Amino acid sequence: MKQDENSVALVGGGAACVATFIALVKQRAVRTIYIVSPGDIGPGMVFGNHDEDLLCNTSAEIMSAIADVPQDFLLYLRQNGRPVDPEAFVPRAWVGAYLADRFRHFSDIAHRHGIKVIHLPYRFRSVRVIDGGGHELKLERGETPYSLFATDVVFCTGLGVPRIPDLLKTYLGHPRLIESPYPEADMLRRIPRHARVLVVGSKLSAVDAAILLCRQHCKVSMVSPSGALPAVRSRSIRNARFRLDRSWLESLFRGWTPGGDVSYPKGLRHGYLKYLAYHMSTLTGPSWREQFSAARGYRERLRDQIRLAELGQCEWQDLLVDLVEAINAIYAKTRCPFPGAMHPAVGERVEPYLTSLALPNAKKLLDVIDDGLLTVSKGRLLDVVAPPDKTAPWSVNWGEGFQNFDAIVTTAGFHAPRLVRNESGEMELEVHGARDRETVAVSQRLNAEPTRPAGQGNLWFVGPPTHSRVPISSALFVNASVAARVAENLAMGRCATIARRIPPSGRRRATMAG
Repeated sequence: MKQDENSVALVGGGAACVATFIALVKQRAVRTIYIVSPGDIGPGMVFGNHDEDLLCNTSAEIMSAIADVPQDFLLYLRQNGRPVDPEAFVPRAWVGAYLADRFRHFSDIAHRHGIKVIHLPYRFRSVRVIDGGGHELKLERGETPYSLFATDVVFCTGLGVPRIPDLLKTYLGHPRLIESPYPEADMLRRIPRHARVLVVGSKLSAVDAAILLCRQHCKVSMVSPSGALPAVRSRSIRNARFRLDRSWLESLFRGWTPGGDVSYPKGLRHGYLKYLAYHMSTLTGPSWREQFSAARGYRERLRDQIRLAELGQCEWQDLLVDLVEAINAIYAKTRCPFPGAMHPAVGERVEPYLTSLALPNAKKLLDVIDDGLLTVSKGRLLDVVAPPDKTAPWSVNWGEGFQNFDAIVTTAGFHAPRLVRNESGEMELEVHGARDRETVAVSQRLNAEPTRPAGQGNLWFVGPPTHSRVPISSALFVNASVAARVAENLAMGRCATIARRIPPSGRRRATMAG
């Protein structure tokens, strides 16, 4: 590989890939961009849905894939005859179409500026560092291997494989054990109308599954360790009126060290409550105590939260985007290992709000609960008896005795992908949540540690692979911001390389001419 080829390989073809591609083209950071993705580039798994009942849980206002053009998604919708309110929760399919459109648009811009764009429909296997600079990627398509040489590599893959409860791992591959509700068409094809379905989990993907299955008159039982549904919000936008105190938040994080005692000291608990109360008091609406439901049952709590959202009495929602960015900024700027983090007890209480339901979805969920099609229970799977044939039911006990189901859908989340070293010294993507000791560390600059000098090429990360540095990494506005940082770092490295190649006399002439 020639040192001056200046190429980058993007591994992955979804939202993080598109955001990174756009940022690289805008920065004119490289001469050649390879995209390693077996499928089409754009929607990926997250936004590759076709069913318009599957909504984003963040508002259209913050769905831009371009960090410095925050209104880009809204502009795209208007250009395509869909003028929506900035606070609206739109179908995820619309975002998928937007990503595909923006990839095509910036591909045209790249070609006009002499940047080569090459889509390689292969699967990534491994990458090795070349001593003289750059990297060799090993790819495959079926039984066909392929080698690719690139200066830099950006891992912008999506989530790993679904997390499966231990009791169900024995039955992987069973036609009526659905490991993930996505793609939704596959789930609906495998589960007949009017079926009895157990959904394992109660977060956002469980809600998606319940809404779609109840729409075809299935009777759904949702079970999770918490037995609780996410909170409800009427919008998810940036609050331009003020910002959270990040220094104060970081000092609270340093009150607990990951891997240490998980007890929750009263002093630290009081500190978090004081922080919340202070920032909530700066809002102009009702007192913060009036913005949260005190109902205990899931149905009553959901109904109460819908009422608060419709009345505009949940102003906590306007803190969430800044909270996500504040948490990510704290993690990103510190040296590894990070000496502190949000205490798990706080994380458990905050998560239902960070991942809160879009109001339209919450209303659909309440309708199917009121119609008797959906129940939510607290519990863990204790025993599972698989059906002996395709017509017999599953028999499952989670603490309320054995109950029969025609199908089981797991929605326990996904493993975070990580880059790991294999025995040959090459690096592979680990998507099953194993091999922690071989994990490649992510630096403050979002490249692999140890890093190499500018111009020799590095391994970079955007999206879910940045989890150790960007703990809340799935939102599109986060991906766009991280992609812009990576592209800027790549562009700076290219400038440094060019500067080193210009003789000192040439640099003086260039400076005088400038």
